[in-house]
Amino acid sequence: MTHRERMKRSFMLEEVDRLPHGEQMIHDLLVAKILHEGLPEDGDNALSAWMKETLSDANFSRHLRARQVLGFDWVHLFPIEPFVEKEADERGLRRDIWGQRIKVTRESFEIVEPAIGSADEMDSYRFPSPDEFIYSDIKRWQTESDLWVTTQIDTGYFKIAQLVGFENYMMYLADVPGKLASLMERFTDFQKKLVDRLIEAGADSIWFSDDHAFNAGPFMSPAMLQEFDFRYLAELVAYVHAKGLLANYHSCGNIAQTLPLLVKAGIDSLHAIQPSAGNDIEAYHREYGKDLCFIGNFDMDQLMPKGSPRDIDAAVRKMVEALWREKRTGYVLSTCNMLNSDQPIENALMLHFAAEKYGH
Repeated sequence: MTHRERMKRSFMLEEVDRLPHGEQMIHDLLVAKILHEGLPEDGDNALSAWMKETLSDANFSRHLRARQVLGFDWVHLFPIEPFVEKEADERGLRRDIWGQRIKVTRESFEIVEPAIGSADEMDSYRFPSPDEFIYSDIKRWQTESDLWVTTQIDTGYFKIAQLVGFENYMMYLADVPGKLASLMERFTDFQKKLVDRLIEAGADSIWFSDDHAFNAGPFMSPAMLQEFDFRYLAELVAYVHAKGLLANYHSCGNIAQTLPLLVKAGIDSLHAIQPSAGNDIEAYHREYGKDLCFIGNFDMDQLMPKGSPRDIDAAVRKMVEALWREKRTGYVLSTCNMLNSDQPIENALMLHFAAEKYGH
């Protein structure tokens, strides 16, 4: 069974030959340790580079080989969002294609000025053209690897709150809900056009990313999320399905209250299920395992950075037995985010070598 066949069958809840596994991302510095092959562009802010810069030939080759060493079945990509302003201004800020001003440091990037400065600007805001994104990495992974290629679109509350600012978003829910709804309608139309371009580039599935919750639960009530987010998600999922693709979904935080709504929206798989946020993946799997595939749940807060390889091995065995062994489908092993630079290389290796050991 090929990697792509294995992932597709898992998302469709059909039996597979072995447990599929992979990650949203491997930090460049960890890739360098796995292969003993550093590059001049390696730095702490690997996520920003993965989202906003195309891969060099050397880095593409290195990332592909690292995934082959670890036995990955999939690669997670973004349509590249280049900066409109190539150089930072006197405040160290650069504007991206969304109109946001961003401060990029060695460790992270931060949205300092949202694209939409007031409620009055929502009606006149224009989303970027799909032509402004760069799709070459997606095409390359599709044609030069045998991995399942999933491509991320930030969606729903998560993206709109970035565009207007978190505090403003919460105010607008009360003061100008109609403007927010209108913005979401236009955003959904834009996302459909972006989906079309991702399909043309070679995406095997669309990964909707929407961090709508924190450790204690969602940022707003499930009813409000349904009205201002999930009903649009359902429209996008239906659009993706009509195009013959599958829909993945990611959210950090505790999603116990919103999971029934996500299932209703029609997603095929759910990623993160962050254990440190109180999510009980075994309970979710018992209740919703007939409806969707689960991805992730492996702890990044304590187990991956601080546990021993023996701890990792035991945890993988437990998860395989609880979530995959009986039906041999419906679970893809991964951390709840990525293989990060703070994780010992022996733990990163053990996680995915153990997936191979127990997932047969």
